[in-house]
Amino acid sequence: MGKAINSWFAGIVTAALHPLLDTLGTTLLSTPPLEALPQVGPLWQYSWGLVLAGYALLVTIGGILVMAHQSVQTRYSIREIAPRLLIALPAAALSLLIADQAVLLADALSQAILGQQIDPAAATGALANVLVAQALGSSNLFFLLLGLAVVALLVGILVTYVVRVVVTIILVIAAPLCLACHALPGLDGIARWWWRTFGAVLSIQLAQSLTLVVAIRVFLAPGNGGAG
Repeated sequence: MGKAINSWFAGIVTAALHPLLDTLGTTLLSTPPLEALPQVGPLWQYSWGLVLAGYALLVTIGGILVMAHQSVQTRYSIREIAPRLLIALPAAALSLLIADQAVLLADALSQAILGQQIDPAAATGALANVLVAQALGSSNLFFLLLGLAVVALLVGILVTYVVRVVVTIILVIAAPLCLACHALPGLDGIARWWWRTFGAVLSIQLAQSLTLVVAIRVFLAPGNGGAG
């Protein structure tokens, strides 16, 4: 009975590890370039059109703040408002280019972390072979359950990838509206939030690449049953 249960768990681990790690090696360690997402451009253009339509209102509000300086308020003068109005519109206009270059940079950094000697697809395939061999060769239920935990972790990473790509697309589409908020001090927090969130989303793949490198060094190092 125990042998049958172990064989059943080993079969689950064997069937799940290879496709999950293959997906990890081919897609999860990068963000799709914006040119591969043709719908992003038109949606970004729609947001940019809203910025152009509403930027006069931001300029008007900025002018009111300047005129109210030393009367209604004393914090914001023309020296604080004018640079914001001059920076916000170009930032919104260039947001698609900025986002595209940031994605390409993140992909390049991920590849740099992996190194030229590590092919993600080949490395994850070798890692899958090692884990499957350990699962099949082990009669200890604990190690088989550990293999299932690895499978569950990989599923979680896959879900994270999907969420990360969706959030990246949303942030790119909303970039003109968010970055136009640099124009006014009261709205500047929205623009700063966009920069922080976009950077954090792209940094996730860097952390995943580093994790893969550690896993490869640990499981595929000489003496661990993997390839040297």
